[in-house]
Amino acid sequence: LTHDGRAPLRIPAVPVRPLDTVGAGDSFDAGFVAALLRGLPLPQALEIAAACGALSTRAHGGTPAQPTWDEAAAAVTRNGKNQ
Repeated sequence: LTHDGRAPLRIPAVPVRPLDTVGAGDSFDAGFVAALLRGLPLPQALEIAAACGALSTRAHGGTPAQPTWDEAAAAVTRNGKNQ
């Protein structure tokens, strides 16, 4: 949940079976920055960030499960269809 200066934004979580949450916040941050640098608006940047943070928990350790851009985007698309 965040606010864009006009209205609250609620971004759904990407469902995963987490094995290890080490680095999930860092992955969220990296996805958010990468999305903003690609010019995505705030809601879409947050969706990518949420996907990156969630997907990074699929394996033990901070880096083995880091998603690619395409994996994060696919997770956002799948998640949108499940809402």
